[in-house]
Amino acid sequence: MTETENSPSDSRRFADDLIPNTIARAFEIDFYKRHWDGIPINSIVATHTLARLPLLTKSMAVEMLSSFSYHERPALVSHTSGTSTGKITTRCRSLAEVQAIWNVRSRSLPRDPLGLIPLTISVDGANHGQMIPVPSVEFGLKAVGFDHAVIDHVKQQIIRTYSFPGVTSRVKAIDAPLGFIKLLTCNLIASGIDPKEIGLELLSTYGEFVTSEWSHRLENLWGAMHSDLYATSETVGGARRCNHCGWYKA
Repeated sequence: MTETENSPSDSRRFADDLIPNTIARAFEIDFYKRHWDGIPINSIVATHTLARLPLLTKSMAVEMLSSFSYHERPALVSHTSGTSTGKITTRCRSLAEVQAIWNVRSRSLPRDPLGLIPLTISVDGANHGQMIPVPSVEFGLKAVGFDHAVIDHVKQQIIRTYSFPGVTSRVKAIDAPLGFIKLLTCNLIASGIDPKEIGLELLSTYGEFVTSEWSHRLENLWGAMHSDLYATSETVGGARRCNHCGWYKA
């Protein structure tokens, strides 16, 4: 990417290009047809016009979820913790949505020159729910928790060599809450281990706001790309930060 391609003006144009189709897709849902009744939807054409839409409160989000349903057989069914909305809600994902998740994840994962499947590890954080298993082009390990024992366990997993058939011999990506990644990084350095020597290629964080300074710091310490996920399962979906323009894309 050149400096011009990565400029704020181009980032804004990219976001503006997403608005019309996003609004049109949302307007297919009965809830939004009622919620936006009387609003000239055709006038919502860019980010600066979003202020014309009425606010969506938490109680309205609960109402929307209660009325939300797929007219096709869902490919994946899960549920939320109810922390935000006050009650557990069922989340159904269509085959098209699962395929979209597959495509986004495939683009984020490092590509092995020998065609081996990338070995990854995901860490669930108790304060931010659990990650939902979905079909993906990777071989995933898993860890649960946030204490020192789990940090030591993950540290041992990422520095060892594996021999799974058709899979990379080292862990290439970590999915974990931002706080866990910070503690893991400090633990490695305190143990005399340079994170760059591990050979990780992707750090994927979720659950906490990450500043651009911290994102760059992690990338410099690990010698890996950092990808941040903003997930709002209670309001259907999530968005990952684009490493080129800095905007979040659903």
